[in-house]
Amino acid sequence: MRLMSDAVTPVPAGEASGRPRVFIALRPPPAVRAALFRFQRSCDWPKGAALVVPGKFHVTLHFLGDVPRPRLPEILSALQVPCAPFRLAFTGPVLWPGGVAALGAAAAPEMVALREALAHKLQALGLCPDVREFRPHLTLARHARGVRWPDAVPGLWWQAERYGLYESAHPASLPYKMLRSYPMRGSGPQEPPIALLENAP
Repeated sequence: MRLMSDAVTPVPAGEASGRPRVFIALRPPPAVRAALFRFQRSCDWPKGAALVVPGKFHVTLHFLGDVPRPRLPEILSALQVPCAPFRLAFTGPVLWPGGVAALGAAAAPEMVALREALAHKLQALGLCPDVREFRPHLTLARHARGVRWPDAVPGLWWQAERYGLYESAHPASLPYKMLRSYPMRGSGPQEPPIALLENAP
C-alpha cells in the first residue's frame, strides 16, 4: 500500500502558465478528515493500493479538465452561486470498476441544486460541465480491488458551508492548489458544522 500526495495549498503568485487541470469540489473540515483517515486506516487494503492522503480528501461537483490559464480569472469570478449550506452525509463504502474505493454520499437536494447552478455558469462560460450521472463520493484509494471493509462503518457527516475551485498539480505527487473558496449563503436554521454519528442516517 502506498500514499498519494499531501495537503491542499494556495496558488503561489506568478504560477507558471499553461493549461491547469481544475475541478470544483467540497472539502471536509479537519475533524472529519481525521475521522475519514481513521476509517481508511481500518480497511484491509491489497498490496499495491494507492491511498489518498487526508489532505486530498474531497467530493467533486464538476471536473472541468484542462483550461487555458489566462481564463482562470474569468472562471473564478463567475463561480459564486446562491446556495444554502447543507448536510453532506456518507452512506457507506463502495468499490467501483477500475479498483476505485470510495465512500458514497447522499445527494442532498441542496447539493444537487448547487451542482446544477454551477453547470449553468460553466455553460455560459463556454465550458463543458460534467454531465455524467452524479454519484457523490469521496475517494479513499485507487488500485484497490480486493479491499476488505471493516465490519463496523461509523456514520459520518458534516455541514457543508463552502465549495472551491482546485487545481491538480503536476506531477500527481504534489498537493492540490486551492484557487478560490466560495461561501454558501442561505437562510433558515443551521445544523452544527460537524457531526460524527454512531449510525449513518
